[in-house]
Amino acid sequence: MLSEVLGLVAGEGGNVLTIHQSIPLQGIANVVISVEVSRLNEELDDLLDGLRRISGVRRVQMIGQG
Repeated sequence: MLSEVLGLVAGEGGNVLTIHQSIPLQGIANVVISVEVSRLNEELDDLLDGLRRISGVRRVQMIGQG
């Protein structure tokens, strides 16, 4: 699943800066990914919507922007 998320981010022109993942419990892990979005091919909202459509992704949230 992480590979699919990272593939989508890269395919849309995002640059992954950091990945933090908790230990999976019952098949679920929290993952925080920092992404440089200045060169996206689409709008940021489109990327977030694409991430939400990935099967198994439970929540997508933008934490900060700057």
